[in-house]
Amino acid sequence: TDGKRNEVINGSTDWVYEEEFSTTRLMEWSPQSDFLAFVRSDESQVKAYSMPIYGDGLYPTDYVYKYPKVGEQNSTVSLHLYNLELKRIDRVELPLDADGYIPRIIFTGWGSDLAAVTLNRLQNDLKVYRINPKSRTPRLTLREQDPRYINNEFINSMRFVSDGIVMLSERDGSTQLYKYGTNGALQQRLTQGEWDIINFYGCDSEGNVYYQAADETPTQRRVLKTTPRGKTTVLAGEAGINRASFTQDYSYFINSYSNAKTPTITTIRTAKEGKVIRTLEDNAQLVAKLKGYDYNDKEFFTIEVAPGRTLHGWMIRPPHFDASKRYPTVMHQYSGPDSQEVLDQFYIGWEYALAQAGYVVVCVDGRGTGGRGTEWRKCTYRELGLRESSDQIAAAEALPKQFSYIDGERIAIFGWSYGGYNALMSLCRGKAFRAGVAVAPVTDWRFYDTVYTERFMATPQVNNKGYDASSVLPIAHNLHGDLLVIHGTADDNVHLQNTMRLATELVKADIPFEMATYTDKDHSIYGGNNRQHLYSRIIDFLDRKLK
Repeated sequence: TDGKRNEVINGSTDWVYEEEFSTTRLMEWSPQSDFLAFVRSDESQVKAYSMPIYGDGLYPTDYVYKYPKVGEQNSTVSLHLYNLELKRIDRVELPLDADGYIPRIIFTGWGSDLAAVTLNRLQNDLKVYRINPKSRTPRLTLREQDPRYINNEFINSMRFVSDGIVMLSERDGSTQLYKYGTNGALQQRLTQGEWDIINFYGCDSEGNVYYQAADETPTQRRVLKTTPRGKTTVLAGEAGINRASFTQDYSYFINSYSNAKTPTITTIRTAKEGKVIRTLEDNAQLVAKLKGYDYNDKEFFTIEVAPGRTLHGWMIRPPHFDASKRYPTVMHQYSGPDSQEVLDQFYIGWEYALAQAGYVVVCVDGRGTGGRGTEWRKCTYRELGLRESSDQIAAAEALPKQFSYIDGERIAIFGWSYGGYNALMSLCRGKAFRAGVAVAPVTDWRFYDTVYTERFMATPQVNNKGYDASSVLPIAHNLHGDLLVIHGTADDNVHLQNTMRLATELVKADIPFEMATYTDKDHSIYGGNNRQHLYSRIIDFLDRKLK
């Protein structure tokens, strides 16, 4: 009953847990409904961030909320049990550091026992405690450590089965499934391969595991089943991206499939062998409608940017493309840790409008992105932005050599959020781009939240040198090319502070730039005419700078 805005939250989560652990609920009923387990978050010592909301009134109002920036105080979390019979709340004394995390709690099905998952602040030491609700004594059941960090999705997808725990791990150099006993001892590696499992869907009563994997190429996904003896069956393997949603007993699943040229086809299939039972949607009407439009499909390619370093990419060419001409080009990227933009799936976004405007549009996934094993994914640890921007610069320099119709003197780079940050790093660390557009960019990781940033960078107290090297601000004076930077004034995720501090540094260096702000809009800059206005503004900027 002690919940209070910006001070105490019971059972729900604070801003950074919701954003970075993808959880909004930390409360669970016991199987017999005689105990309610919940996490209490005390954010009273977390510093508040304040944003003006302009609205329609005479005076703006302030939106104030708790936002822990890197190295600063997090919410203090604790685990509690409400006993319905005694009508009493008792605290579970978890062996947790004062600045540690409890990202998940769940009743295991091992009798009445509760499991609490904890993480240290640096997110490289995961522990699972088993707790009897009556005795409330935590017993360490499983411990997973990583020299760099543990992917938070491994926590969310962890499954508690009758005789143990099934979870993803990177202990052998790629993301695979492992089985642990109820005592935490490793029993078996369930899946074999040097490719990555992308999503773990769960396991059935016979111990079969169901998952989505990039087992053939990083740009595609298949849905697979593996038995406890290691036999693997492809349940959905059409070339492209396959996704699955299983029934509770894993008898059937809904498969959503698409590739770059095929709109999503949704089917019901058996989980035994992947047999199609029924087609729910084939998008035939969309296929017919698209035939009336003049556009080119995405084409996939690879490009070598350094000896032994090959990147995956896609390209959209303008209508009426003429290979004998030389075209201005826009590199569209995100580049964040474990992200992927180069995927063989159907999606029509604003990049097609860019192509319609006469640009060759290219996207390249560099180092740090997903689907290519642990070392590729985690090589950016503690120095974000360096390898990512180096790969975009190298790709921009290599593209005209591989594709004669790309004009190397007229290449721009675009990105939003992490992509905006990497666009700025690329503009300040190289001379391959004539222009760049950064939307809602981070400009110094010290301005961003604890959980996300410290997962990849550790704290400034531990890694101050890395934070300096990963910041745009000290190198803003090196900006090469014309810049348009865009931000929503009510961005609660990547604060407008990032862009304002960048503007200060560019003014100091007497570097001209263009800037647009969107009133009371958050990180998505969405709603009303905002997206139409934003993309039109970007295309106008590119037309003026590249054509």
